[in-house]
Amino acid sequence: MNIFEKLNLKKFGLGLAIIIVFNLFIAYGINTFYKAPEYNSFCNPERLKQSLNTRQSCEAVGGLWTDNAGYAPQVAPATPDGIKQIQPIGYCDQDYACRKDYGSVNNVYRRNVFIVWIAAGIISVVGSFFVTAVQMLSTSFMFGGLLALLVGTMEYWSAMQDYLRFIILGIALAFLIGVAYKKLK
Repeated sequence: MNIFEKLNLKKFGLGLAIIIVFNLFIAYGINTFYKAPEYNSFCNPERLKQSLNTRQSCEAVGGLWTDNAGYAPQVAPATPDGIKQIQPIGYCDQDYACRKDYGSVNNVYRRNVFIVWIAAGIISVVGSFFVTAVQMLSTSFMFGGLLALLVGTMEYWSAMQDYLRFIILGIALAFLIGVAYKKLK
């Protein structure tokens, strides 16, 4: 008996390919039909070419002004090469307002993408129990669905509230215990 027949590497490889392609299919489907918001659509890079040295000019473009706590109205001592430097009175974060707008829109996008990933993962995992004719397909869709659940959760995890994380992990744990109990007893 050949080592490849013993280990069923062909089945393993095909199953792994199905898992990977299934998840790529979901990712490219999302990317094709539901485009992510572009940061530059909210925060035009041309804005950064402006020099905003006062609170008024900064806030006029939606920026956030931060005062320099160590500011002294005099000229700083000269550097070793004889150049005198002036201490800045503060700093302007020019992208403050547009970054907040982008973040709000992006969080809605990530939530919707999370829902698609989770739905696809659940459908795949549940469907794997009905594809019983070919064990390798059943196993591949089970693991493909689990990977989709993981990817979807990671997509939105940082924007989720703690209670939502707790609920999702509780549901996942209950589901996995239920599946293990029902199918493996």
